[in-house]
Order: sequence, then C-alpha cells, then structure tokens
Amino acid sequence: MLPDTPEEMGQALLDWLQDLNEMEENVVILVEGKKDTACLEKIGVTAPIVQINQGIPLLEVISSISRDDRYQRAVILTDWDRKGGQLAAELKRLCTSDGLPYDTYIRKRIAMLTGKWVRDVESLGSVFDRFVQ
Repeated sequence: MLPDTPEEMGQALLDWLQDLNEMEENVVILVEGKKDTACLEKIGVTAPIVQINQGIPLLEVISSISRDDRYQRAVILTDWDRKGGQLAAELKRLCTSDGLPYDTYIRKRIAMLTGKWVRDVESLGSVFDRFVQ
C-alpha cells in the first residue's frame, strides 16, 4: 500500500533506506553513473556502490564483480524509466550468466514509492529532502 500522507511517505522512504543498509555486507549496489552514486551517499546508503557506465562493456563490469570475493550479490538500482528498465533487464541477464545472484526488489519498491515524483536515482535526494524530517 502506498503512503497517503507526507509523514507516511517519509517513514516509507526511511524504511526503504534501512532495508537497503541492513542487507548483508557482501552486497554491491549497481547504479548507472556518478550522480546516482553521489545521491545515494547523500541520503545515507552505506553499502558499496559500483557505477556501471564506466566506459567498458557491462559484461566486464559484472564479471569483475562476480570474481570479487567481497561481493556475493548485486542490487540492481537503475533508473525506473524505459532505458533504466532495459538496462536492469540486461544486468539481470549478465548476472545470471555469470552466476552472480541479484536483487531487483529494492528498485521496484523505490520506484513504486516515488514514481509520481521522480524517474531516476539521482533525484531521490529531492524526495528525501521533501519528506524525511
């Protein structure tokens, strides 16, 4: 159920952030770029973040993550526009082929909460500024 009041929205956003931060320590968050990373760090995400737009093929990014002993699962947190959805599908495919477990629930949950205010990760900061006291 979606929040009805600003207070409920603020609490839902904090719950989402807490759930993200309480995931196992061997999780890495996959985002599209630098602005996404900066925004997540600003709102308090503590998990390691990897930008997938590094100028190298996605296959190489995922392969390097799956070989890294620090990470045993990836949280796919691409934008929730059409391009971000296509990118999430490609990342899921690559993770599956490389044997890297992944999570897309976190992405779906924040998209449902903020869908009418924002369409991308880098704009989460404005929603947190507006609703989280």
